Amino acid sequence: MRWSKFTIVLCGSLFLIGCFNVHRHDPQEEKYETIHLLGTVGIHELIVELIEDELAEAGIKVEKNFFYWDTYLAKARQAILNETGEYDVILGPNSVLSRFIRSGKLIALNDLAAQAGLHRDDLYPQILNSIIFQDKWYSLPYLADVLIYIYRQDLFARMGIDPPQNIAEMYEIARRMTTDSVYGLAFPANPDDPVTSIWSYFLWSHGGDYFTGDWRPMINSPQSVAATRIYFLILENCAPATVATWKTEEVVDSFIGGNLAAMILWSSTIPVIENSEKKGSGEVGGAPLPPGPTKNAISPFASWGLVIPRSAKHIIAAKKFALTLVSNETLSTIADLGMAPTPLPKLNRESAQKNPEKPFAIATAALEKAKEWPLPFLEANQYVPIIGSVLNDILMGADAETTLEEANKQIALLIAGSNGRH
Repeated sequence: MRWSKFTIVLCGSLFLIGCFNVHRHDPQEEKYETIHLLGTVGIHELIVELIEDELAEAGIKVEKNFFYWDTYLAKARQAILNETGEYDVILGPNSVLSRFIRSGKLIALNDLAAQAGLHRDDLYPQILNSIIFQDKWYSLPYLADVLIYIYRQDLFARMGIDPPQNIAEMYEIARRMTTDSVYGLAFPANPDDPVTSIWSYFLWSHGGDYFTGDWRPMINSPQSVAATRIYFLILENCAPATVATWKTEEVVDSFIGGNLAAMILWSSTIPVIENSEKKGSGEVGGAPLPPGPTKNAISPFASWGLVIPRSAKHIIAAKKFALTLVSNETLSTIADLGMAPTPLPKLNRESAQKNPEKPFAIATAALEKAKEWPLPFLEANQYVPIIGSVLNDILMGADAETTLEEANKQIALLIAGSNGRH
């Protein structure tokens, strides 16, 4: 076979180009080990941003995957239980992450807790049952929170109204605020969302509870019925008809869009709203939850933490991420910026004293008497959806007293079948 000079030169050129290109790489990428993180949309995105530069200096790059609740939960469950190795770090509510502790598919983090200086006695006691099992730490907490009353300061100032001082007044103000273009008050009512958290506030603030001291359900009590009726009246008369399908993200979107005067949500929602590019309303205010007939306003206690699946592919880098996230330096920054309360009450109180009127200080005060929710036993996975479904039925027109009575019977059977494991 005869080769022309042109062909030989062309092939040689391509060979040389190929040699140099095959091995070409970005030297910057070589510096980093990438960890894959799963979390929920919201304040957690802002918190991770706080530590990215520090992580980069340590040679760690974070591939962030933040999703709305349903997608997040499905991905977390699959990653942990099926051991897919897709995520190295998972952030989430400790009440949910604790469901996976007994699976044996999470790494114990006692060494990291010790290195970070986290001690049981320094944390809110409501957190402990959901992060420690058989003396092993499976989640490192980085955030604690409560529900507060979030409102548009511009609308309230225009009407000369102050935040409500009790639940009855909250309802009356919401009715006054409701117009053709703005609804007075809303909160998530979709049965698949954690609606029982908000209903718990109404229940406890009316003097009711879920169980007696010997674990007999009592959600059919007069206090429970009264709490449910005011809960229903607010949603029926002060929120859009579609609220029955609303999850947290729909409530926040409506508020950001200027269509909602007030909402009941976690205090950490406020920094998210203030950082939103879609914000179409005026300044956001935060106020304590209004008390009920008992003169108390009791919020459920929520905490968020970090777990590392046993199937994680970058465990050493994931541990470095964890140490950075829960370091005293990071938690102090979160508190000083007023982003959200941390799991350390002493740190929160110190930061709250600097700005006592801010939502952070309001949340810090409420955490002192907030109740753990859901209660830390396995049947919670079954009775919480029952209550969520019942609340939605009542919103759709079912009688409150009759429906709560039937739900109480269902939960009694569920608890009886647990053979006293509580």
